[in-house]
Amino acid sequence: MLVKLFVGNLPWGVGDAELEQLFSAHGDVQSARVINDRDTGRSRGFGFVEIDVDNVADVIRATDGQEIQGRAIRVNEAEDRGRGGLAAAAAAAATGAAATAAATGAAATAAAAATATKPGPASRPHESL
Repeated sequence: MLVKLFVGNLPWGVGDAELEQLFSAHGDVQSARVINDRDTGRSRGFGFVEIDVDNVADVIRATDGQEIQGRAIRVNEAEDRGRGGLAAAAAAAATGAAATAAATGAAATAAAAATATKPGPASRPHESL
């Protein structure tokens, strides 16, 4: 079964090839990618491995906590983050805008109702206009 693993606490010097080599003993690695900072190009210290294995729990047990260049790596099954990038931001903004519009509409309705129940000048003859 093909699974995606999150690998954290990677040393800065580990690249895609080293990450692939680390997991190749445990299954058929489809991809291994260390995530780099888009501004500096430097490793962000984590990556993802897609690997075809029979038992993902065995792979996680075998690799989680393994020391690489003096650092104990963390390995977990990756969580699906859903849609990413600008499409996700646009969807979130649209959802937020709809919620804001609904809340604003409800607030306006409540304000109108409160205003309608206040006595106007005609009902206060003792006050001058």
